[in-house]
Amino acid sequence: MGMKTTTFAAHLKFFFIYLTISFLATSCCLFGNCEDEEIRGCTNPTSPNFNNLANVDDGSCISCSPTQATYINSVNTVLSNGAPVANFRFTHDYSAYHFQCSQTNGGPITATITSSAPVALRFDYLIQGLGATGLNAWSYQGSIIRIAPGEAIFVSQVAQTPVRVDVGVRILLSNVIQVP
Repeated sequence: MGMKTTTFAAHLKFFFIYLTISFLATSCCLFGNCEDEEIRGCTNPTSPNFNNLANVDDGSCISCSPTQATYINSVNTVLSNGAPVANFRFTHDYSAYHFQCSQTNGGPITATITSSAPVALRFDYLIQGLGATGLNAWSYQGSIIRIAPGEAIFVSQVAQTPVRVDVGVRILLSNVIQVP
């Protein structure tokens, strides 16, 4: 019988030790000394600045949803003698992302060429998108076999680029000739 009392007393002693440790751990959290401290940061796992250690969202998450805008630019081209050749009209559906997002900026650029010359012409063209530093960011070349006065030709997609067409587009014409 003494053996069972000793075993019961030993279990009771360990039980009280467990309760004491549990109480101390709980009281630490109640008084702010807990291991689970507040770590502020971005808690959105789809954000490029996600902090996997953060347990409180501080509103610093960056959205990678693009800002949409459409830019239009018209460039009139003339010969060295001032004679009109054509009007290039660019439409650029531009998506601006935050710099930390992995997507590239820009979008397709479409061009429509309208003749402004009094006669039908044939010419080759080179379109260049210039970056902020003035360097060529993209280029597209083509030929217009025949464009009549007032006629418009859709040139389709020119490029996908972070360079906005309303900021830096240059057009160089060559082999401009009158055609019947």
